[in-house]
Amino acid sequence: MLIVDDSDEMRLLIKLVVKKHYSHVNIVEASSGSDALACLKNDDSIKCVISDYEMPAGSGGELLAGIRKMGSGVPVILCTSRALAECPEFSEYEFTGYMQKPFGEKKDKLLLLLQECFDRAEENGTPEEFFPVSTKVLLHFASAPSDIYIKISPGRYVKIFNSGDAFTLEDYEKYTTKGVFELHLLGCDSEMFLQKIMSELGNRTASDFIDDPNTILSCSRLEPDLQRNLAELARNAGGFIKNRTSFGSLLEVSEKTHQSIRRLLATKGFSREVENAVKTSVVRTVETINQCDSLKELFDFFKANPGSFLSSHSTVLAYITGYLASLIGWTSEFTKYKLSLASFVHDLTLKNDKLVTLNDDFAALTTDGRLSAQEIEAYLRHPVEAAALLRKFEQIPPDVEMIVVQHHESPFGDGFPDSINANMFHPLSALFLIAHEYLDFCSLRSSGWDLELFLASSGNRYSSGPFRPIVKMLKTKP
Repeated sequence: MLIVDDSDEMRLLIKLVVKKHYSHVNIVEASSGSDALACLKNDDSIKCVISDYEMPAGSGGELLAGIRKMGSGVPVILCTSRALAECPEFSEYEFTGYMQKPFGEKKDKLLLLLQECFDRAEENGTPEEFFPVSTKVLLHFASAPSDIYIKISPGRYVKIFNSGDAFTLEDYEKYTTKGVFELHLLGCDSEMFLQKIMSELGNRTASDFIDDPNTILSCSRLEPDLQRNLAELARNAGGFIKNRTSFGSLLEVSEKTHQSIRRLLATKGFSREVENAVKTSVVRTVETINQCDSLKELFDFFKANPGSFLSSHSTVLAYITGYLASLIGWTSEFTKYKLSLASFVHDLTLKNDKLVTLNDDFAALTTDGRLSAQEIEAYLRHPVEAAALLRKFEQIPPDVEMIVVQHHESPFGDGFPDSINANMFHPLSALFLIAHEYLDFCSLRSSGWDLELFLASSGNRYSSGPFRPIVKMLKTKP
């Protein structure tokens, strides 16, 4: 992270706020816009910039303009005593957030903006799945049927053609003379790519070839090497599409629940685009679970028990966390993905609906005879056990582990397993807890998805730490 301010005291204050909640973050400092640009040019590990506006030797506005002209998409937070309207560059170039000095009680808002920055940075670094396609195949099209990439090193791809760009014999010769006989397309474009080339070869559909890739080998209008290449692409596409659709029944939950979620969407002013973004994060979550061998038991349980409380609770919670994140301005797809993933795995070690539906009333748990001693122990231990299991998978972002281990904590410090108070919550954990309690609140009442009623009934429960700015933003939404 790069902190840019001509005041030593302000840089120190911001640094202390950041380090308190993100101790792992490496912080670089600069006292002017020009120094900051030099830092960014020499250090590509910087994932977030917090900048003052008025500074000697390069203002924050000049810094933002310089960053974007460099082609960098690094998230930028403006922190200044000026009104945003007095910072013209910030209406011309993209930035992540705005904080007005003095901070006072606004430090918690900075944490929310930082979370969005870090998630956007992680999102930009998340590898896509690419499939190879013979360069010669592209000669069958007057224009590129999808975005086309060239592989420049392991894991690094550069787009060289946009969908619709002309691909000529000259282009083909340009790349093949350099030894480039394979180009690449995104996995999500593979079915569309196949559909377009198959329409050139007859009335077969891409799904015909995905269902049976070997039928491509009998396509007489293709040379043998192209037949083999497209057959492999069809096999890859089949696996990609299968991963995206094998959880379809669970993603829909039930018609009644789905309609309830849609009503929530409508009442809070969400667009269909937001709904689709949240649903995409749920699908991506399913893919991640399916890629982790030790988590496939959970995947299989959900598929076998789509009507269980654990299945429906997890799925609905994934939607709710995504919607609330959108409400407070967390637009990063990676943020929604992490919240969705936590929704599915937070009760990972509880396969018993009786345990999943419990509340956190310790006295009732231990005295009313509903549970055995073993069940009580399993319930109190499950956040730590689930987090420990997730730690084994590099596919699982560390923030998800934090959400899981904190999902039964309380802002008042009377939760478990560590009895932390509000100020010790991770911002994502705070939103997750609000969403979890909101879902429980709505499940016990017939008032529908009344967010205002839920927040009003919470009293001062969410009045400190990262809860405060989250709830403040939720309350100000129409």
